[in-house]
Amino acid sequence: MKFKMFLIVFALIFVLSITSCFLFPTKVTTADTKDFVNDFESMMSDPAGELDGPNGEMTAMATSDFFGKGGTAKGMLIPFIKVNLLKEIEFSNSKLLFGDQAYGTYEYDSTAFDFVLTDPDDPANGYKFMWTFIDTTNGGSEEHTADFLFDSIEYYSGDANEETPTNLYAALEVDGEALMYLKLEAEYSSFSEESYVPTMMDLRFEVTDEEAVELGYTAHVVSDTTLELDSLRLKEEDILNDTWMEYTAKSTGDDKGTFTMENQEGWFLTIDTDSPVNVDQDYTSTDFTGEITKNSTHAADLAGTIWSPEDALHVSVMYITYADGTIDTMYLNEGSTK
Repeated sequence: MKFKMFLIVFALIFVLSITSCFLFPTKVTTADTKDFVNDFESMMSDPAGELDGPNGEMTAMATSDFFGKGGTAKGMLIPFIKVNLLKEIEFSNSKLLFGDQAYGTYEYDSTAFDFVLTDPDDPANGYKFMWTFIDTTNGGSEEHTADFLFDSIEYYSGDANEETPTNLYAALEVDGEALMYLKLEAEYSSFSEESYVPTMMDLRFEVTDEEAVELGYTAHVVSDTTLELDSLRLKEEDILNDTWMEYTAKSTGDDKGTFTMENQEGWFLTIDTDSPVNVDQDYTSTDFTGEITKNSTHAADLAGTIWSPEDALHVSVMYITYADGTIDTMYLNEGSTK
């Protein structure tokens, strides 16, 4: 009987030792929370990642050589999008400057210094560009063959020049190896005959086995010059190091919204914004509150104000109150420092 009771007690201790981290979560240290906040601050000041793996380096080299040879796509493949905690959306040029060029396969002619159509039937609804380039990195002279495919192209009917894609698949191969692909679906609304913006986008960009970015959002036009965000999701994945960060933004009505950020380590940041307040004719302020948790355990409280527009006297700021009561200040506008 004593031996049986010993087994029962041992089993209970064993089970509790396994599940205690779930039943009784450990306190999140301020030092760990500050490390996460520093990562978040770095993202806010410099959201663009670097293609620092071999496939990324080769992708950058091949695309640079393609455009240097007068590659047809002289504009940006997708619009650059900047979202300021739900309140603003800014777009750069979203056009692909193919014009009325015939579909098919184009090969680079070094005597004509141009890409020349060699197969008008493949691809049937896109373009394939073929050329060779020299890898001169670190004094090298290795020659590579490259194929750049732009396929499944559909254009926005509101663009009279038929240069703005609603559907696109792009892929780059070098020496027969897949290096990169991009898949895009988009919908647009017109402000005028010559002005339009994407109101829906679903995009994935991947550098093979190294980096990936997923972007999805919906928005709607509220005036002749204003686009309002409904929801957004952005995920950045570092495949090489098995890490990722995901951001979401969502309108909750009455000009209020929610912003979140999470990563593979269990960190989760959430911000709820109030309705903006007109301070005077030139400025509006938006107060917000939020929280940082790790594995659902409280780590810090957030509060602050977003100004629009921003200047030296109107600085967007966030206050982080850690679990031990200490407070840090993060300036959210570009160029500010702690």
